[in-house]
Amino acid sequence: MCPTTVQFEVTNPVTGTTSVITITFTGVSITNNTSTWCYNVEVKGDPALSHWNLGLCPDPFPTIINATRNGQPVVFEILSDGFVGIKFDEGVDQGDGIVEYCVTLEGIWTTEAVDVAVKAGPADEVIRRNAICGPGCTPVPPPPRVRRGYPFA
Repeated sequence: MCPTTVQFEVTNPVTGTTSVITITFTGVSITNNTSTWCYNVEVKGDPALSHWNLGLCPDPFPTIINATRNGQPVVFEILSDGFVGIKFDEGVDQGDGIVEYCVTLEGIWTTEAVDVAVKAGPADEVIRRNAICGPGCTPVPPPPRVRRGYPFA
């Protein structure tokens, strides 16, 4: 089993104020040969979340089809140096409430514990290893197609 929630407490080094950032894995949905992984992100306090990263398998690195924030396309960056995964460039502040981020990958992947990183205000980025459920490194073959009750290729 992997964790479904991870929390970060981040203190602004300039003002001394603290925020708690909670990221919750809400599930994965499979459509044809794609998998969409969704997470709720909430910030309580200050500093706001400027961006967050979700770890992805370095080998084979999955093809990212798209990423969304509350159902709308979101700017993302592929990370491969140091932290391997996807960086969601649009952050969250306390006034946003709970924000849903999703990433759609080509293929179907096992669910495993993956790394997460957050960056809030002027504080340093914080990384947690194996912190939350996410797409693992093992592809899952799609189910066989069935015709008149018999599998065929």
